[in-house]
Amino acid sequence: MEDIFNKYFSDRKDIVQDSIDGNDSNSFWHDGISDRERRDPSFSVGDREVVICVRRLRSWLVSRFNYEKKRSPSIPHDYSYLLEGRFYESSGYLNHADYYVEKYFSDVRHKAKNIRFLRVENFSDDFREIFGAHVDVDLIKNDILSSKNNKSHNSIPDSFLAEMKLGLSDLYERCPRWKELETLAYGGLESF
Repeated sequence: MEDIFNKYFSDRKDIVQDSIDGNDSNSFWHDGISDRERRDPSFSVGDREVVICVRRLRSWLVSRFNYEKKRSPSIPHDYSYLLEGRFYESSGYLNHADYYVEKYFSDVRHKAKNIRFLRVENFSDDFREIFGAHVDVDLIKNDILSSKNNKSHNSIPDSFLAEMKLGLSDLYERCPRWKELETLAYGGLESF
């Protein structure tokens, strides 16, 4: 998304993006609202519109697993943990999908009056609807908003991906925060 804003709206002085440079001490792009408030006590959500990028749980877990496996090949990544909503971080920590819901959504839902969801699977339509109120989205070529650039190669066997689909109801029960978020963002859960 930052590439879209940089390419099409870099001349707009009223649009400010957080730095995405991990070496920049002012890089806040992975901060949740509570992180931002701790880092900058003068920051407040106030009446701002909060846009949360969200993805279906199964798809997010598969993507996250492949990303972490590519990023840290020395860790013994085990895709069977995905059935519990778990995956290894590059640090070797066995994390859970609900951690990210807690970090980026749970606290903001009680602080923000206007939360919008940018659903990865509906990116083009959601982007146009959300940001069309603020910028001329017609400047952006349709293929830019509809292209998907996933840099992680899938390393999970198709048979396991099919097993994940069949076990979705159990997966959602193991990830109750994600279940709640997905229900709010999509109006329901993924099913097959």
